[in-house]
Amino acid sequence: MNLEDDPLDPPKRLAITYFKGDAKALLEALLKFDVRLGQIVLRGSEVVIGQMRMAWWRDVIASDLDAWPKGEPSIAELAVIAEKLGKGSLESALAAIIDSWDILLANEVWSRDILIEHARLRSDGIFLHMAKVWGQTSIAPVFDHGKIWALCELGYRSDTDIKSAIGSVSKAARLPREARGLSILSMAARQQYYGGGGFSGVRLLWHGLTGM
Repeated sequence: MNLEDDPLDPPKRLAITYFKGDAKALLEALLKFDVRLGQIVLRGSEVVIGQMRMAWWRDVIASDLDAWPKGEPSIAELAVIAEKLGKGSLESALAAIIDSWDILLANEVWSRDILIEHARLRSDGIFLHMAKVWGQTSIAPVFDHGKIWALCELGYRSDTDIKSAIGSVSKAARLPREARGLSILSMAARQQYYGGGGFSGVRLLWHGLTGM
């Protein structure tokens, strides 16, 4: 893998290692999809062009698997996962991720309510979907970690004042060991938001080992 071409930063790569098999491939694909859509919004694309791209993705995931474009590597990865885990569930997750970024495209001013809805949808598409894959029954803590991750991760990549929205999320409870990768994501995002984009690899590794 060429790290220069890798869309995922080191904390995301670390988080992925805490899953195995289909769950590992799923988290990697969801995070890559999320990064790709985030780039449409955060790189300042024209709103109309961005919305056209979002609409194209909606059409793709809503179509039959046989109709998904074969020459697009990211779609090919998602298609393999859809065949293994079920297209309906994956389509729902991808649609939530699309909605999370589309709501930012559709609003010139990102109010507190808009940011909270963005975080809710993004957490739904990634964190809650992962929880459903491993059969987690207590989803509220997972959902809270996902919202914190979404807000902090957005905040350090944009000039948005996001503190008020972060304050609306309950302090996330400790996640079970099988969800350690997700709590690494939320911890890394908090470090990057409050640390101006930096993170402590040692601290993340310690959390991965101990959950502390």
